[in-house]
Amino acid sequence: MSEHAPTPVLAENSQVMDPDLRGKYVVAKGAVKDLAAEATKVAASYAGDIKGRASEWVHGKQEVLHDQLDHTQAAVLTYVRKNPYKSIAIAAGAGLALGILLGRSR
Repeated sequence: MSEHAPTPVLAENSQVMDPDLRGKYVVAKGAVKDLAAEATKVAASYAGDIKGRASEWVHGKQEVLHDQLDHTQAAVLTYVRKNPYKSIAIAAGAGLALGILLGRSR
């Protein structure tokens, strides 16, 4: 078997590496750093876009939920004003049922 030549060490200050190979290594290393920096910028931009769209979606859903809550609150108040005794009976029944359920768990 033939003897293998030592593997060159990939570092800028290596004395083993061929000067031409060292130059290519330095250029490649710089290109990889530039590519990584550009990929970081693109990823940050993409993340910012996603965050903006998510924020708009949440804000839209928040408005819809507030509208539904206002409508439900108005409907409940109207029902209670039209049916005060029935509302008291429903609240008392719900309180009694809740009290029984919570009393059993202790």
